[in-house]
Amino acid sequence: MNPDLLPLPARPAGSPAGVERFPVTACDTSAPCTVCHDCATDCADCVLCEQDGCPRCRVPDLTPRTATMLVVAGLTLAGDLRATMLASARPVFRHQLARAFETLTQQLERGERPRPRSLIEQLCLHLMIRYATDLACDVGEALCANLPYSVYDYYFYRLYDTLLPDDRHEPYVDETVRTRGGERVFDFDHLAEVVHRSRSTAALFWSTMDTQ
Repeated sequence: MNPDLLPLPARPAGSPAGVERFPVTACDTSAPCTVCHDCATDCADCVLCEQDGCPRCRVPDLTPRTATMLVVAGLTLAGDLRATMLASARPVFRHQLARAFETLTQQLERGERPRPRSLIEQLCLHLMIRYATDLACDVGEALCANLPYSVYDYYFYRLYDTLLPDDRHEPYVDETVRTRGGERVFDFDHLAEVVHRSRSTAALFWSTMDTQ
C-alpha cells in the first residue's frame, strides 16, 4: 500500500490539527499528582495508576497518532465504498455505510471521541479499529512522523472496550470480515444481503441507539 495515496486529516491554516488535541501522557499536569504523587515517569511506576485508582491520571486510549490512523482507515473505507457505489447492487446501502465512516472520522478530526449512535456506526467504528491496526504496522510511521509521539500509541485493542458501547454489532462484523484467497477482506455486499434479509433486521441496523 502506497502511503502517498492515503487520505490525511485536514489541518486548517495556522491552527493545530484536531487530532493533536488528544493526550500523549497519562498525567494531566507537569507537576506531581496530588493524589498518587508518582508522575515523574508518566505513571510508569505508579501502582495506583496501574489499577486506575487515580481520578486525575488516565492512560490515554486515543493519542494523536492512534486517532490519525483511525481517520485514515475511515476515510479509506469510505472512499472505497463510494468508488464502487454505482457498480453495486445496493448503492444506497454503500452510501449509508460511507456516510457512517465519514461521520466518525469527522468527529476524530475535530479532536472529539467518536460517538456511534447506531449499530451501523458501531460496526463501522469496529472496522476502522481493525483496519487501522493493520495500517499502523504498514504505514503508521510514514503518515504520523510529524505528530506528537506517545508511549501509548497504537494500543488499538483497548479501543474495542473504550470506544464501543456494547457488542450488539459483533454478529455483523463476522458477516463483513471474510477471507478470500487467504487474505482478509471487508465484504460489504454480503453484509447488505444479511441486513436486508428481513425488515426487522434492517430497521434494527439503521435505528439510532439510546446513548444515554
